[in-house]
Amino acid sequence: MYTDLLFPTDGSDTATDAINDGFDLATGWNATVHLLHVAEPTSTVFYDSRPSTVDEVDLDRYEAAETAIAVFAEVARDRGLDVETAVRRGVAAEEIVRYADDTGIDLIVMSTRGVTGLDRVFLGSVTERVVGTADVPVLVV
Repeated sequence: MYTDLLFPTDGSDTATDAINDGFDLATGWNATVHLLHVAEPTSTVFYDSRPSTVDEVDLDRYEAAETAIAVFAEVARDRGLDVETAVRRGVAAEEIVRYADDTGIDLIVMSTRGVTGLDRVFLGSVTERVVGTADVPVLVV
């Protein structure tokens, strides 16, 4: 039985589906839900036709991630689940695995976007990297 489930999200529809499906598992196991969004740093960003500092844009993305995570947390609490939330900055796959290690996660539940072709060959997917490096099971939805 799993007692601490990690749900990384990038805000995509597939991540939302994985979270909703995973909440069913968490409810059945009476597990604690950990919601994580990793805001990857940007290098050069142009916003509204004017250059913006990286810190300004990163802060906006960080705050948007906190808001999105709060919505998922409310849904989990409405289902009677205990919830932990986090927003981290860094490389997504590395931060997901680090969070799992730091907090004693039993199972990572995440989606795959089904990236194929050259993007997958050159970049790989976050999910694929997590599956290959995590010390705990990863349920891919």
